[in-house]
Amino acid sequence: MRISSSKWALVILPLMFVGCGSSDGPPAGVPETVVSKPVYRQDELSSLVGKTPDEVKSILGDRGYRAGSPDSFVYTERSVSPGTGKLDSEARFKVEGGKISSVEFKEGTKSSH
Repeated sequence: MRISSSKWALVILPLMFVGCGSSDGPPAGVPETVVSKPVYRQDELSSLVGKTPDEVKSILGDRGYRAGSPDSFVYTERSVSPGTGKLDSEARFKVEGGKISSVEFKEGTKSSH
């Protein structure tokens, strides 16, 4: 079976633009800050109440993490407001007794799309 050169072009050209490398980080030349962070619904982050701060950090990672006071920490632009569809500027995790007691969201102005 012979494959025509136009069919090869359909396979090769997209790979030239998209690449076929690993997903271990941004493509060469693209700053880490350009790669979007995973974004969660507010209810998904609220479901982390009862977990330890270390458990939350292992789930959400370091992107957008900012240490707060001893009884709270913040993730920036990691959640979406269900009413507006806009990124929350922050999700503040309150800590009591070594576990997350609540999550408060501060609505931002950026669209999540």
